[in-house]
Amino acid sequence: MKKISVLTLTGFLGAGKTTLLNRLLNTGLAGQEIDPSKVVVLVNEVGQIGLDHQLIHHVDDRLAVLASGCVCCSVRGELVNALRDLFMAALQRRIRPFTHVIIETTGVADPSAIKYTLNFERFLSDRYQYAGCVTVVDAQHIEAQFAREPEVLPQLAMADCVAISKTDQVDTATVAQLFKWLPQVCPQASLMNVGDIVGIDGLFGCIGTQKQRPVSALFRPQGVAMRNRSVLHGRLDVASGRWSGVVPRARLVKALAVAIESAGETLLRLKGIFALDDGHFYVAQAVHGTLYPLERMHGEAGQGVPKAAECQVVVITRGSSAGQLANTLRKQCAHDASVV
Repeated sequence: MKKISVLTLTGFLGAGKTTLLNRLLNTGLAGQEIDPSKVVVLVNEVGQIGLDHQLIHHVDDRLAVLASGCVCCSVRGELVNALRDLFMAALQRRIRPFTHVIIETTGVADPSAIKYTLNFERFLSDRYQYAGCVTVVDAQHIEAQFAREPEVLPQLAMADCVAISKTDQVDTATVAQLFKWLPQVCPQASLMNVGDIVGIDGLFGCIGTQKQRPVSALFRPQGVAMRNRSVLHGRLDVASGRWSGVVPRARLVKALAVAIESAGETLLRLKGIFALDDGHFYVAQAVHGTLYPLERMHGEAGQGVPKAAECQVVVITRGSSAGQLANTLRKQCAHDASVV
């Protein structure tokens, strides 16, 4: 029996993992060896309210949610259960057979436990095989994140391929510098622009080109010093908010701006789904103080789109209260609502 290939898709907050995954899953079948309909996606959510799985399109019964929020610890048991249940569901024809699995981690996860779990849990090792790890990095922020955020180090250490995103937001000199700098910190990984990854074939194919060299560069004194300094920036904090009702677009944009400004550099990621007064739901995202344009959600209620008129938000900060920021946003949007 041919084993099912499992790929880890990781990267720090806001790197563009879900955007890449959506594009690949919606690529046509022409010339593709891997059928997207035979790919299962596992999404590791963070926060009491899960949003990421609502933002992945056209996966229906082939999407499972790991709600522990951290691949490096308690998710091991949950990952084992999820992969076991998926295999049995396909065997019993409750879902379509699948040949590949993509695990999208949270932006603050250490992906190393996935490889360990697949190799040493007997049921899984007999049926699944670890294909490798693709780490998505933000061209504009990755060098600063490496110096400041301790989660970035293991994500780069586990990478078989580093996919560079958002190169259109920086100049060519910055991109050239990244292609010189990244081999110094993760020499074992191949480098690609995310735009050059075409289809699921391209995602699984890019991990087969990695260089077989040690990752010792990640653990040189300079790297260790960077990791230690990042602790000074405070502890990671996560909060979720949910309130009923709709919000006018202008009020939402102002509320987001106030919340982002109040958090300053301590805001790592803000992601929310908001019901606006035009009758539609919109996704709002902010990374490192940058608010991206609102994106309208498409689809039927209950199929990716929330059923009830409400607003949901997940906030991740370092060195400030994520709960306070979520509450500030809620108050700016609707004064009679409450964060849960």
